[in-house]
Amino acid sequence: HLNLVCEPELSVLLFERPGWDEDAYAGWSSALAKQGLILCVPTRWHGRTVLRLAFVNPDTQSACVIDALATLR
Repeated sequence: HLNLVCEPELSVLLFERPGWDEDAYAGWSSALAKQGLILCVPTRWHGRTVLRLAFVNPDTQSACVIDALATLR
């Protein structure tokens, strides 16, 4: 249900949710940030809106990321 936009570089991952527009990305991102689940922000890539994850904390638990991404279904 998600598409990788480009190959990951360093600790940054860009991906998209087919069928979503800029407002859908912003709403999802804002809701999860307010809940304290994850900070995954919309960004622009080659003229289209996508989501960006940047992994900078070595204590990030993969299960938490997977759970948050599952809400994109």
